[in-house]
Amino acid sequence: MLNRQMANLPICSVQTDNFNATKELTKYLFKKGHKKIGLVTSDSQVTTIDERVNGFLSSHIDEGIVVNQTQILSTIDSVVPNSTRDISEDIQAISEFIQRNKDMTAILSTEYNIALLAKSAVELLEKSIPNDFSIVCFDHPPINIFDINAFTFTHIQQDQMSIGNRAVQLLLDKIANPALIKKISLGYSLIEGQSVHRI
Repeated sequence: MLNRQMANLPICSVQTDNFNATKELTKYLFKKGHKKIGLVTSDSQVTTIDERVNGFLSSHIDEGIVVNQTQILSTIDSVVPNSTRDISEDIQAISEFIQRNKDMTAILSTEYNIALLAKSAVELLEKSIPNDFSIVCFDHPPINIFDINAFTFTHIQQDQMSIGNRAVQLLLDKIANPALIKKISLGYSLIEGQSVHRI
């Protein structure tokens, strides 16, 4: 991941197509009947977050659905490395965000740990997922097939193995040709879980 100051520098990178992945995840919610969707993200200064926010906004434009700033909560900090913010503060912030957006029926979180916080916030309001509220996210830890009570969020699965392999190859190419500047964007998969309810 690159921070915003480094995004346009002439350096090599390998990453997921975050913009289109977020568009697809948002449009998945639209197809399930959700019209008022919230976006919950961290305050991290990386281009990945910007691309996901832009994909979220672009999907609304494509569908002709009005979206405004009140639908975006970008102050989640407890998931950021070395944060001193207590998890309960972020759960409370998401709970208040949901209460301010009374007609919101779904949340797109930019990472798995934020989805867990959002799930806790929904439960704090004595509601359940997916019956009362839907949540989708990026990434998800592997599920143990022997855990019959495992809960899976509908999510974007990045191809971590390919990212690693391509990054190593790109590094070798860069060593052989120091002038090389190459940015690689890789695909992804949308994995359906148990966290989305059709309206």
